[in-house]
Order: sequence, then C-alpha cells, then structure tokens
Amino acid sequence: MKLLVSLLAVLICATALCFLFARELLSFATLPFSWSGIEIRPWSPIRPFPSAMLVAFYSAVTFTFPVLLYLLGGYLLRAHPRAKSRSIRPVLLIGWPVYLAGAWLGHGLLAPMLLNYVENLARENGFHAYYELGAYLRSIASLDISSGLLCALPVLAILLSRKHIITYRSLSRTRFYAMTAILILVTFAAPVPNLSTLALLVAPFWVVYELCIWIVWFLERHQTGVDYSQAKNGTA
Repeated sequence: MKLLVSLLAVLICATALCFLFARELLSFATLPFSWSGIEIRPWSPIRPFPSAMLVAFYSAVTFTFPVLLYLLGGYLLRAHPRAKSRSIRPVLLIGWPVYLAGAWLGHGLLAPMLLNYVENLARENGFHAYYELGAYLRSIASLDISSGLLCALPVLAILLSRKHIITYRSLSRTRFYAMTAILILVTFAAPVPNLSTLALLVAPFWVVYELCIWIVWFLERHQTGVDYSQAKNGTA
C-alpha cells in the first residue's frame, strides 16, 4: 500500500506540474513532425482541459519513469540491509540524465523516422495519415521511455554491479523471469496491434538485458578473477 501511495503521489504531483506547461509540452511533443517535414493534420476534436490533462499525464510518466523505477526498486530491496537500499540513490542520480538523453535521442531521431515511414506507407496506399491526440501522445511517450531505458540499462548494470546489488549469477539465473517481465511491461506500456510489432519493441530490450548480463560478468571476472565456467562445474 505504501508503494502504491508513493507511486500515485509522484504521478499526481508531476502531472500537476506538467499541466502548468501543457501548451509548451504539446509543442515539444509535436516537434518530430517539424523535424520530419510533415505537416500536422487536424487532430480529432480537441477539448482544452481534457487535452491538456492528456499532455500533462503522458509527459509526467515519461519524465518521472526513473523515479517510479527507483521507488519500485526500493520496495523490492526492502529485505536487504538499509545501506544497500540507500546505495541505489546515486544510481538514480547518474542513470536519470542518461535516461533523459536516450529519451531525447528517441524523440529527435527515431520519432521522425517512424512518422516518415507512416506517411510514406499512407501515400503508397492512396490515403492521408491523421493522428488522434491520445494515441499519438501514448506512442511518443512509449518510444521516448523505451529509448531512454535502452540507453540507461547498461550504465545502471555497471553501477549496480559496482555496488554489489546485482551479480552475474543473479542476472543469469533470473534471465527467463526478467525477459518475461519485459514482455509483459512492454505489452502494457505500448499496446500494439500485432505480434510482429510487439516483437520489434521487445527484442531490443532482450538484447540489451543479455548485454547487461555479460557486462556484469566481465566486471566481476576482471575484479575477482573468477572463472564462472569452472564455478558452474563446482571446480572453482
């Protein structure tokens, strides 16, 4: 219950703050149209207050996603010593800017490419692409969050490994559960109409997670000289 209250409090406060800058945030959210050279066609009928709330909510989720993960991580680590739980705070301070840089990369590079793809596909089939505000904001928020996490995960893996919060064995043993969790999270965070699109979204996370496992393996082996192939056979 305490975790739920904390998550809701962060989202509500962030949404209220973003609501004050809803017009500016909407202009920022639609920048990929300008960068791709596509004219913004009329949205579906817009009601000022609900539309501003939509912009504020999706902006709040995008910007505070690392904080939400931090709160969730603190809850999962509640059984560990307090010092270990506190040690993830520096990880948040370093990982958040990396996440935001990745989100900016997705917003400024990937989003215009996707818009151009949709536009060209529409023209080839003889119709115009129109965008509903809520669907567009949900898509752009999912893309930004995904890009940010993909950039931040290796950095976070290195930092958490240095603080002995995660290990190669713990990551490798929970690989199946972690990849299943990634599949579920991506499915709920970015609903897609078909399995092929879902696979395109999930595959990079699986690849990066596998990369994180081997980064931690390399760091641990470099620090301790442990040969994990021997450890599995019980000879180390």
